[in-house]
Amino acid sequence: MGVIDDIAARLDPTDLAAARTDALTVFGLMVGLLQLARALTDRDLSDQLLSRGVETALALLDDRASNADATPARTRARAAS
Repeated sequence: MGVIDDIAARLDPTDLAAARTDALTVFGLMVGLLQLARALTDRDLSDQLLSRGVETALALLDDRASNADATPARTRARAAS
């Protein structure tokens, strides 16, 4: 799974195991999304599905980045108390 490992390395080179799971999740979402969009006969619905799918995938990655950024602060706060 070279593509997944490449994506994972870009997501978080310090925690490849967790990043690989996230990369597999987003990749699976996108593959399923493409298959469903291609199967639809309504072009507008297909376009809406693709658009929303991209937004959702990006939101998942943004949430992951936000959680990764917040973790060190939480760890420091616990250590200080």
